[in-house]
Amino acid sequence: MIGPEPGGQPQQGTQAGQAMPAGQGPNGQPQGFQLHPDTIEQNRLTELAALRKENQDLRSQIAGPFPFEVEQAVRARMALLSYDRMARQRLDAESRQPIALIPGQEMRQRQPPPFLVEGLIPDRSIGVIFGETGAYKSFLVLNLLLCSGSGADFLGHAVYGTGWGVYVMGEGQHDAGLRLDAAIGAHLGFTHERLAYIEQPFPLSDDAAVDEVIGRCRELGAPVRLMAFDSFADFYGAGDNENSSTDMQRLIAGMKRISAAVGCVVMACAHTGHGGKDEDGGDRPPPPRLRGSSRFRQAWDFELMATGRALVPTKNRYGPLAAPVPYRTEAAGGSLVVARPELGAAAAAHDGGEEQEWPYPVSVDKLDKVVAAVCQTPGLSMSVVAKAAKVRKDDTAIALIKAAEMGLVRNAGTENRPKWVPGPMDEWSEQIRDWLAAQPDAPATD
Repeated sequence: MIGPEPGGQPQQGTQAGQAMPAGQGPNGQPQGFQLHPDTIEQNRLTELAALRKENQDLRSQIAGPFPFEVEQAVRARMALLSYDRMARQRLDAESRQPIALIPGQEMRQRQPPPFLVEGLIPDRSIGVIFGETGAYKSFLVLNLLLCSGSGADFLGHAVYGTGWGVYVMGEGQHDAGLRLDAAIGAHLGFTHERLAYIEQPFPLSDDAAVDEVIGRCRELGAPVRLMAFDSFADFYGAGDNENSSTDMQRLIAGMKRISAAVGCVVMACAHTGHGGKDEDGGDRPPPPRLRGSSRFRQAWDFELMATGRALVPTKNRYGPLAAPVPYRTEAAGGSLVVARPELGAAAAAHDGGEEQEWPYPVSVDKLDKVVAAVCQTPGLSMSVVAKAAKVRKDDTAIALIKAAEMGLVRNAGTENRPKWVPGPMDEWSEQIRDWLAAQPDAPATD
């Protein structure tokens, strides 16, 4: 065995930065001292074993008989960690999440998100309230924000949990205080304590602006449940084209990033497209969808169409569509407030018509007339169906949506040029009569 020279005694190693004693070698051993090859190999294995704490999957290899395999595995692991570190740096620069594989067993255990508003708005989602000008969309948004802050029901639908609401305004800043004061005065339980406003429009495609909004929300010190952008078009960038899927994807990504970082629902308040003339030369109402790119409808988790009389769910990613939610407005405090209509006979007296119960404001009688017009003359547009059934256009639009859900009718045309034809259920009239017969105090149907 090779050892130190005669008279040589091993000495303690020096710390970094200290002067090396005279006659001492670079490894802390006396000059002329040589380690046995087995000792050198043992030191290498000791260093490799220290890395094992960060690499538990190498335990079996560490104990194996081939040290070079251990070294090769550790080098591969270190290279993988280096690649992962560089990838995360790129992801941070691109503001996106790393790609990961999720086992199917784990995916099966996932549950759909709970609802913020029962049956209408899933929690931590993105969506839209849209409709024509004059449908009271902004009043609905304010009412919803106040409900999320107080826990009050939204038009008869339960609101789960309370927290801050953030109203990001692109328009209507001048009378916002008047509207808020009127809403709080007209509804018991509403409070301004959990409502905050942002008055400066900014591009949702601007990452720096989105980061600033996230930071402001975290300053509130309590959970934010709902954030609404009104009107959505005010938050486009200067070069954004609403008909460009690429441009609108950047806005959608900004909304998703806010929802994920803050843990809230992010909702847009937007307008429908323009109307025009139908194939018969009559006035065609705006299409029942948000204006702009079809990428919006693909991305939304929920959609609610405001008609001025009802809030009609047109999309719910996580469950069935709820029935139309009726609403009305009434004067209060020098402004307007949203209110839930009276039901039953009180609603009939308010509207000056017969009693309406399902789905108000579209009665079963109107639904029956609309379906009958489609079955008698298949292929009609919505406006012609309304004329044939002698039902208002907005009621006809709601009735067709409900009838399509029930399978009574279907659209055999396109979204812009619908052609309504009978659905797969031929016994639609029997279904209506069965439903009527099941109601208390129902009149005879013979």
